[in-house]
Amino acid sequence: MMKPVGPETIKTLIDDHVAAICGVTNVPSKVFLGRITYGLMEPDVRKQMEGYKMPEYDNLKRPECMAFGREVLATFI
Repeated sequence: MMKPVGPETIKTLIDDHVAAICGVTNVPSKVFLGRITYGLMEPDVRKQMEGYKMPEYDNLKRPECMAFGREVLATFI
């Protein structure tokens, strides 16, 4: 979750997993690391996540994520 995304990550998570489950190939694909924000979690989930001793972080890269969303949307319009 905190490591940089490289081609192998995309291959593992998208090409070899999600695309395989969906039976598709040659799709736009990117991996965004996401975020952990305890203040947005339900109390029971927050307690569980805090037990893992993970710090809050935000690696979503919103501008890149939104640009990718527009790229995907454009394939349907």
